[in-house]
Amino acid sequence: MKKSFLFLIATCCIQPLIAQNVGIGTTTPLQRLTIKTVRDSFGIAHTNDTITLATKIGVPVAEDPLYPPPAGGWLGTRTNNPLYIYTNNGNRQVSFRPDYTTEFRGIDPSIYLYDGNSFSGRLSANAKHLTLNAASYNPFDAGNPEAGNLYLQYGDFFSNGNVGIGDISSDFKLTVGDTRLSGGQTLLLKLRGRNPVMTFEEGSFRYGYITAKSQTPAAPFTKGLLIGAEAGYPIQFSTNNYNLSMIIANNGNVGIGTSNPTYKLSVNGNIRSKEVVVESGWADYVFEEGYTLTSLKETEKFILENKHLPGIPSAKEIRENGLALGKLQTKMMAKIEELTLHVIELEKKIQAMQNKK
Repeated sequence: MKKSFLFLIATCCIQPLIAQNVGIGTTTPLQRLTIKTVRDSFGIAHTNDTITLATKIGVPVAEDPLYPPPAGGWLGTRTNNPLYIYTNNGNRQVSFRPDYTTEFRGIDPSIYLYDGNSFSGRLSANAKHLTLNAASYNPFDAGNPEAGNLYLQYGDFFSNGNVGIGDISSDFKLTVGDTRLSGGQTLLLKLRGRNPVMTFEEGSFRYGYITAKSQTPAAPFTKGLLIGAEAGYPIQFSTNNYNLSMIIANNGNVGIGTSNPTYKLSVNGNIRSKEVVVESGWADYVFEEGYTLTSLKETEKFILENKHLPGIPSAKEIRENGLALGKLQTKMMAKIEELTLHVIELEKKIQAMQNKK
């Protein structure tokens, strides 16, 4: 009977508490559990050590002079104390430090971002990489995406994605665009450094490069822009539809209109120039002592038999092998000099005949 009476009293005391708010440090609790402390004290703590006055959690009130109330609730620590968040295995996962830095720990830690219930992307890291990865088929933007400051299209960790800087519709691996002008020019790309270089590679093989020789270039190069290809490969120039217009072969020969230049300059087409300077031997040897001058009779005989001057290539040879301009000019000058010597000899004979009269 006594036990039943005590149980009845306990039940009567507990039932009102179930339906009412509970207050600790206050006689007017407004929530199911209200904890009110003086400033610089903890609100809720679970510890197996001495409780300090460092941690606060809750909604601030106007009378707290150390922590003015923000727009909502807050989780914080006392001045110059960090805030750590641990997992149930005792590992520290997140740290908030007084110097405004935030630290995330773990094996390949990641931050997942959602737009409502839709996954948008994540930031993850390991010992070697920091990865910004947008969700499937979503681009990654940095800066003002409408202006296209930096725009990375979707891909597997960007390995298959396109990059647009100043352009949000990149069709290539890298597109750089801008509409602003500086001195009538659109400034798009700048390479700065000591002998800066841009290479063109496939796998581990490099086909060519563009570099600026700015400091002590090795001979025969001087300071300036250098465009080069690796050994065994030419430098080629094309017009529309990838039609070859000019080639610099790996042996140094230049071809215009031909893909196989056999001379230092091979041109498949017409050339128009104000001047051509040929540096080669000349025909002044005709005037040297000991030079044998072919007689006019011998020259006549050769012409009748071969239909061209001696020492001069025939029309057939020129059609088949071309005309060596420097050599031909030298041979033509030799014929002019020989003809001059014949004229001088004839003049002497005429003068001698006149003197006999």
